[in-house]
Amino acid sequence: MEDKPKHSVLILVAIIGVIGSIIVAVIGKWDPHLKSEQQLPQTVDPNKLVSVIKDEQRKAVRISYSETDCFTYTDLENFRNERKTEQIINDLSHQNSFINIVIAIKKMQPVPRQEFLNACSNTAKPTWDQLRNITPEGQTNAGHEAELMISTGIVRKVFDLIRLTPQELEEMYQ
Repeated sequence: MEDKPKHSVLILVAIIGVIGSIIVAVIGKWDPHLKSEQQLPQTVDPNKLVSVIKDEQRKAVRISYSETDCFTYTDLENFRNERKTEQIINDLSHQNSFINIVIAIKKMQPVPRQEFLNACSNTAKPTWDQLRNITPEGQTNAGHEAELMISTGIVRKVFDLIRLTPQELEEMYQ
């Protein structure tokens, strides 16, 4: 009978050891000061920046269907006066998903990162003149200009943010 308590103690110690290892593994990756959204691995595809740009363009620049139903120069003037690009950039800067994209871009090699961001800054629908057709797949010159203001503004913000240290970027999480 004396062996049975020793055996039970050894099993209990082994179980505690395994549980302890699991706890250390979990706690090692968990910071109670971060929100649960931030606990997820930040393996974000940098190409999501293009989707973010297009989404913001779609929200801020109305679709141009015809010469009478389109984004006009008056719309562009209002867009500028309302500082829409700055509003968009400010809103994005407070979104964890955008910060994750910036972190992913920061991890890219410098030359491919520069080429990628240069391409992103030119994200906009083609003009009707370029398409030689009036269609919602294209945009008026005014609409095209507003879309480029959005894409270049967002890319400038990314350039600003990738200069920050990883700690400074993490402090931006909401």
